[in-house]
Amino acid sequence: MSFEVSAILLTWVVILLLALALSGLLRQVHVLSAALTPRRAITNPAIGATIPALGRIASSNNGSSLAAAFLFVDNHCASCSSLLARLGELTELPHEMRLVAMFPDEPNAEMPAPSFVEVIGKQQELFRDLSISMTPYAVAVAADGRVIDSEPVGSAELLEEFLLRARERVNVHDSNSV
Repeated sequence: MSFEVSAILLTWVVILLLALALSGLLRQVHVLSAALTPRRAITNPAIGATIPALGRIASSNNGSSLAAAFLFVDNHCASCSSLLARLGELTELPHEMRLVAMFPDEPNAEMPAPSFVEVIGKQQELFRDLSISMTPYAVAVAADGRVIDSEPVGSAELLEEFLLRARERVNVHDSNSV
């Protein structure tokens, strides 16, 4: 076999190996890019579901169509602490709804909530029943116990947007049911 034939065969072997390596890299890039595509977060509890435990707490409100917004927080959550501290600074909070902070254990005295926020502790079973695995997490409940909206809220601004959106959803629902 001549030198030229050997060089051509070696070149083709190298080209095939590079093509194989490239296909493996493209496959990995595809897997990684699929993992990075934004997806809608699974919210628990589901919008439209009726939660009797929250409905009982919410039903004691003054007849508002949006009975309560529940904020699930934890003593060991740094963003929960800053969120509760900044609640008093929010200016666009809907005044017709109750805001209830729910703790899985006894509320920590170092995490004081503003006076307009009702604080309820020892709700570990409710956290488990609703599959609340991250905090802070907000759930808006209508007067009939139906979940209007639910999602994680990592800042005071996100909570404010959540509450305003929940109020709009209740107003749309009320106008459609008339």
